[in-house]
Amino acid sequence: MATPSHVTIDNLNGKWTIDKKLSSNLDPVLALQGVSWVLRKAINASTAILDVKEHRETDAAAGQTTVRIDVVQYTTSGLPGINESRILDWSSSSQENHILGKSDVRARFIQGKRNSEGNILPDLDLQIPVEHEMVKKFLIGEVLEDGTPCEGFLVENPQEEGIWVQLYACSHKAGWTAEQVWGFEMINQERRYTRRLVVANRDGKFQLARLVYNFIKSNGE
Repeated sequence: MATPSHVTIDNLNGKWTIDKKLSSNLDPVLALQGVSWVLRKAINASTAILDVKEHRETDAAAGQTTVRIDVVQYTTSGLPGINESRILDWSSSSQENHILGKSDVRARFIQGKRNSEGNILPDLDLQIPVEHEMVKKFLIGEVLEDGTPCEGFLVENPQEEGIWVQLYACSHKAGWTAEQVWGFEMINQERRYTRRLVVANRDGKFQLARLVYNFIKSNGE
């Protein structure tokens, strides 16, 4: 289902599921992160549902307001659920789940800038330690996984030249790093919430993937 106009990158509240037909195959990504074959097959056979709550928190003592995104992910197959919390202030937090183990995660909003052709793209300060031009081009929406040029992310806040979410995660034990950019894209003439991601291991091998989400309903409906 397409994403309604009232759902934006700073208001992702609602229930979502991954559109497997439009999304990349996650098996190579999970394999690179050290997930076992048995667990990968179980994940592939299940349907994940994400319950997202995005809200602002104010620290009265510090006089600062931050945005927090809480995600409860559960499946239709009985696999244990996953709880994730992202504070969008680029501070590092430790998170752990039964699929990927323990990792350090940072997240923040990023805005856009115009390239030489006048197009607005996410102004991404790349964190993942991979030296390949495809990585950044894919993350900011210039190309698809195979390098084909594409329309990329929608620019939905033109006064501020767009807004997206950047996320970076690192697993010191398993030896992988991952970087994501969240936004909205037009796919088959429908506005869709997407996450573009790159995962790399210690040897510099990497995998690209795009997750496309179906919007199910707003919270409270």
